[in-house]
Amino acid sequence: MDVMPWPKGQGFKGADTWWDYVHNQDEEHRLENLLGLALLDPEICTSLINGRDLELMEAFGLSPETQHWLCSIQADDLAQFAQAIIAQRKTHTTSA
Repeated sequence: MDVMPWPKGQGFKGADTWWDYVHNQDEEHRLENLLGLALLDPEICTSLINGRDLELMEAFGLSPETQHWLCSIQADDLAQFAQAIIAQRKTHTTSA
């Protein structure tokens, strides 16, 4: 199954199934899918952590607000990036 974001996908069968699944999830789960893909692919990880690749975030259907927030995270690696996301979620759920 091709899980790489368009237009960089490899064209393998199953891409439409994967992206239909991703886009039918809520934003939290789409973000989790993006982080999972970053764990599997060093290029995606670099694009997310160092490049703050908006095209990548848009491919996962993340809102402009979430994209802006993700771009504001200061992290040197995926573990720090994920920890910042978890910390934000904890803050958000305890203040709600």
